[in-house]
Amino acid sequence: MPESLLACIPLLASAEMSRAFLFMCVVLAIGMLIWDTVEVGRNDAANLVNAVFGARILPRNVAVWVAGAGVVLGAVLSSQVIDTARKGIFEPTQLTLAQAFAVYTTVYIVDTVLLYGYSAFGMPVSTTACLVFSMLGASFVLGGFSIVHWEKAGEVVSGIVCSIFIAGIAGFLIQRAVRGAIGARGHTLSTLLMHGGWAGGGMLAMLCYFMLVKGMTSVSIVKTLNERLVDPYGVAPLVLGLWALFAILIHLCLITFREKAASRLFPVLAIIGTVCMGFAFGQNDLANCAAPGLASWNLYQHQDVATATHTSVDRGLLLGCGVLLFLGMTTRNAQRVTRASVSAGSMSHNVGLWAPRWC
Repeated sequence: MPESLLACIPLLASAEMSRAFLFMCVVLAIGMLIWDTVEVGRNDAANLVNAVFGARILPRNVAVWVAGAGVVLGAVLSSQVIDTARKGIFEPTQLTLAQAFAVYTTVYIVDTVLLYGYSAFGMPVSTTACLVFSMLGASFVLGGFSIVHWEKAGEVVSGIVCSIFIAGIAGFLIQRAVRGAIGARGHTLSTLLMHGGWAGGGMLAMLCYFMLVKGMTSVSIVKTLNERLVDPYGVAPLVLGLWALFAILIHLCLITFREKAASRLFPVLAIIGTVCMGFAFGQNDLANCAAPGLASWNLYQHQDVATATHTSVDRGLLLGCGVLLFLGMTTRNAQRVTRASVSAGSMSHNVGLWAPRWC
């Protein structure tokens, strides 16, 4: 056998081992993507139906379908958040193909251990924090200090911390304002004729702005709206205009349908809020469970880190991940999570936290 052919044998063997390693990595990543997405639907997304189910507005199975529609829609339009999770925290192009695979699979292993370890003892954990810090640690070990986008990572972490205080303060102030004006007279026609328009209109205006203008930036109609209205005139005129429009529509419904509209105003608003929460969840939390797997799939397809990280994620894959989240919401464990959350927010002293049977 010629010496040149003998010299090629180790190279061929190394290439075969490399392909086998990449294949095992992508199989592991896809398996973890399916498992993690379904489990996040079981544990996290199950809380989306707490408001309408706890208030007995909808049966749980109907509430799950309503919230699931928002989750699937949000997942399909979540490409920006997915991009932040798969390449915004660190710079994959500074790694080799095998190292990039190693980062994404490491993220899944760490994320899974933390998520199910905490959940086993009924303790909530932020999937976003798990994702961000596991990516930071894995990429820092393989690529050093320069590989991490510290400014973007700081924005994400500060956003997580600030959201706790913003949500608490905003929820308290809005609740006090609405309860102070309406109190226990939420089904009284005379009260809602006076306060239903501004309360319901304000809620719908803010939900419409965040869901459409901020959440659907990839849709052509929304792009045109942003270019012609939001960019030249700012956010305030748009939100105030929507507030006035929705307030007038609610007032007209109350005048036309009277007691029937009064009895259904806040239940309908709660259902709309559930859909919007599902949309936000599908956009944001999907990145925590799907981004590493989708990034690994892109790497395996293109066999090049630079090409894979600049290729957009197929919307069919995002749709599939959204369906997996929804399927997780329909499981028996998801029902247990919902019952535990609803009872924790009630006057009951018997609160059973969710835990796997083995625990």
